[in-house]
Amino acid sequence: TINFNGSVAQTIPSFNYNHLTSSSTGTRVLSTSGTIGVAGVFTPSINVYTITGSTINFNGAVAQSIPTFNYYNLSSSSTGTRTLVSGGTIGVAAVFLPGTNAYTVTNNTLMFNGTIAQAIPAFTYNNMIVAGSSTKSLSGNIIVNNDITITSNLDVSGSNFSITVKRNWVNNGTFNAQNGAVVFIGAVAQTLS
Repeated sequence: TINFNGSVAQTIPSFNYNHLTSSSTGTRVLSTSGTIGVAGVFTPSINVYTITGSTINFNGAVAQSIPTFNYYNLSSSSTGTRTLVSGGTIGVAAVFLPGTNAYTVTNNTLMFNGTIAQAIPAFTYNNMIVAGSSTKSLSGNIIVNNDITITSNLDVSGSNFSITVKRNWVNNGTFNAQNGAVVFIGAVAQTLS
């Protein structure tokens, strides 16, 4: 385990860590180039982070939990299963590359919140929020097991990918449609706004 435990600002460099932990009160700056690999447990704690340009790659061959955190680039590789931590919001400000790992996505929210254009990958989400000041698009068919909330611009006019929603569709932003389907398949009453 590498623990960044300073009460002063610290930079977390690109490196392949087993367990990566932060504690104490200092601010943390994630390396803006290269990849911060985590093969075991990532514990970001409550420190204030600068994440611009960084990539965190969960690369363990064992089961790993992806904690609530605001990532810049989030990726997964290797063969271990992945669990998006229950009860929290996982932010992605740039690129999400889920890899080919098996995921558990119960009771969490993945939020695309970047200020740059973002492509939302094919994936099964629990809850999904489309936020931030940039336009989001789809790079594949997506499934949302619960709610999708749009607070910025989701523009699928350049694709024919489908969005399958099992609960509620909340559009407080802009949705630009194309030929792809939006399919509502909930077993309970669904609210569409």
